[in-house]
Amino acid sequence: MSEVAPKPGQGQGSGPVPGPKPGPASVPNPAPSPAAMPGAREVTPEDVREQVAAALSAPAPTPQERVAQFERAHEILYEALGSSRREGK
Repeated sequence: MSEVAPKPGQGQGSGPVPGPKPGPASVPNPAPSPAAMPGAREVTPEDVREQVAAALSAPAPTPQERVAQFERAHEILYEALGSSRREGK
């Protein structure tokens, strides 16, 4: 019986891949959000809704300005989610 040579990319498995390994050590620590600071107030869903509505309700004559509004709304939601996770909600 004849052996067939493995195709490139197949065969005996690959060894370790050189380079940095993903994980907590390779991710830079972001600065704590205002909600994570000592003395920060609790974030309520109503507060978050008001902040997002305010961020999205301003006129945005250009697509770039509209993108900036959505990015700001995303930041608000992301910070609120982070604070609710820290509080164990």
